[in-house]
Amino acid sequence: MNREDILREYRVQEIAAPRILTPGKFEGCPIYAPYFYDMIINGWADSSDGDPENGEYVIDTFKLEPADYVEFPELEKAEYVKCWEDDYGFFYITIVLKKGE
Repeated sequence: MNREDILREYRVQEIAAPRILTPGKFEGCPIYAPYFYDMIINGWADSSDGDPENGEYVIDTFKLEPADYVEFPELEKAEYVKCWEDDYGFFYITIVLKKGE
């Protein structure tokens, strides 16, 4: 899934930091959330931490690659993306900034 796919499938508020407006799993998330969710379900996270058996959410982490920055220039100051899904199926995503940002 890429930016073009996301714009075709979801209603997006086009602002400096575009957000998904379509109700559901990604509502309110940054435009790049479905991209990373797709990578998670395909097993491409760089790491996964957390123990669901003990009530912890699994947090999937991605080290951003040059292609990620090309597809989503909003991530230019980020080094990593961390994602998780809550017990209700909503998806959350946060960025870890590059050192010095």
